[in-house]
Amino acid sequence: MTKNLPTLALYLLFICLCSCAKEKDFPSQNPYPLLQVISATADSTGIKVSAEVISTGTGAIKEYGIAYHPVSRAEKELKIPASALANNKFDIAITNQLIGQTSYEVRAYALVDDKTVYSDYVIAKSVLSSKPIITAFTPTAGASYSEVTITGNNFGEDRYKVEVYIGTRSVSVISHEVTKLVVRVPEGSYFGSYPIRVVVNEIEVITSQKFEIFGPYITGISKTEAEPGDTLTLFGRNFDKGNWPRVLHNDLYNVVFTVVSVTDFKLTLQVPFTIGYQYDKPYPISLTLGDKKATSPFNFTIRSNFDNVVLLPEKSIDSYMPAFEADGKGYFFDFNHVKSFDPGTNSWREESKFPGVARYNAIWQRVGDKGYLIGGYENWRIYGDAWEYDFRNGSWKKLPSLPFAVQNAASFVLDGKIYITGGENSRGSFTLWSYDPATQQVRELNRLQNRISYGSAFTRAGKAYVVSGKQILVYNPALDTWQLDSEFEGGKSYAFTIGNKESYLISGSPNPILYHYKSSTRTWQKAGTWPGCSQTYYTNLEFSGFATEKSLYLGSFTTISQVGKCQGMYIYTPK
Repeated sequence: MTKNLPTLALYLLFICLCSCAKEKDFPSQNPYPLLQVISATADSTGIKVSAEVISTGTGAIKEYGIAYHPVSRAEKELKIPASALANNKFDIAITNQLIGQTSYEVRAYALVDDKTVYSDYVIAKSVLSSKPIITAFTPTAGASYSEVTITGNNFGEDRYKVEVYIGTRSVSVISHEVTKLVVRVPEGSYFGSYPIRVVVNEIEVITSQKFEIFGPYITGISKTEAEPGDTLTLFGRNFDKGNWPRVLHNDLYNVVFTVVSVTDFKLTLQVPFTIGYQYDKPYPISLTLGDKKATSPFNFTIRSNFDNVVLLPEKSIDSYMPAFEADGKGYFFDFNHVKSFDPGTNSWREESKFPGVARYNAIWQRVGDKGYLIGGYENWRIYGDAWEYDFRNGSWKKLPSLPFAVQNAASFVLDGKIYITGGENSRGSFTLWSYDPATQQVRELNRLQNRISYGSAFTRAGKAYVVSGKQILVYNPALDTWQLDSEFEGGKSYAFTIGNKESYLISGSPNPILYHYKSSTRTWQKAGTWPGCSQTYYTNLEFSGFATEKSLYLGSFTTISQVGKCQGMYIYTPK
């Protein structure tokens, strides 16, 4: 027993030495590799890490690399695989998702079978944040409030340190990940094509590709001038993006086109009626879609086909002043006096005072070289007296009264006689009466079915016409008969004839339009639009005027001060 003691002591010493030996002294005893980080150095490019494989172990190693995460935050650890080993060592530069002045725990790892083993941590403090990277964004265009997804890397862990811009406009980040951002396109008038800029921890990246915020663009027009009621087409793009388009002619006065139809590249519009100072002037067209606005690079003119406004008289007592032409001038009767307008000098003149009782709505016609005033009313009294006026010397002569009182009647001159019908007549408002100034003879003629009023009769080419409702009736004095000539849809109208052959009607409402009579088809065709104010502004708009051999001088002489803009006299000359 004693002689076996040295052997036992040697055995115990061997067991002790084995139990105290390190793992590296017996690499074949451990299936997993043994790793350590040699160095982790931060510089302006990131964190450079060197690691060593002390022993490879007995397992099948699938991957070596470096793992890291911030010390101060419990975030998911990021891994960077090594590309190759050199003398059981590998170097890796950490450049992604670093935040400046932040300490990171860095360690080596190895993937063995289904298990990952690590080295001990080392601490390295990043001196520079990683630059954000944008790889794509979708969609590439959108309207206000739409969402855009930006994919890439290094968008940081803190969404409140991420800023995103489309052009110069900051946009809301509604979803944030390190590799993906979702932002919302801003509202407002801002639109166009702009790069996207992402700023993370004060480091920015800007895309070379641009994102388009939808907004309207006007590039062309089908015609640069047109009349109210005509249609025209605007060309461009993004017309159907967002709200229903609103199209204006001259923003200052808010003249709105009616939008007939809309596609992405085309807008069909109806030209609006407007007021005098808007007609015949070129203005840009503006288009708004919600809060987005575009202005045309060209001008458009709403055409009236009338010439410039002529000088107005200082004041008018009556809003309707009947007139006739004589010696190339227009003679107007206004309540208690006569005034004339000379187109040659564009001037008005007070001609004479009326010696009778002042009145409204009298019949005022020229026969030969004299003018004749018949009837009228004032203070609810209707008159039937007749007066002859010498327009060359401004003198008056009272004639025998007619056998009836009359006012607001239609009248025309044919073969030296004055014909009267309609209005208010003490003997018959539907009867046609003839009055011969030479003999003062009055005859009762054929009746009309409708009562008509002043301004609704005219002559052309030796024939007389009256506007009766929607019908234009022609009168045959030899047979004392009426016959339908044409139809007219313009409502209450005022009639004039230029040069005794070209007849025109101007409608009274809702928007005064001048129509021309085409004898070959017996139809009325649009010739122009009254460039003064419409019935929209003054519901009792009335017209007065006269025609020369070449032109029509048409006026509206309202006496209401608050709608003084309705006053005006314009020239129409057939083209």
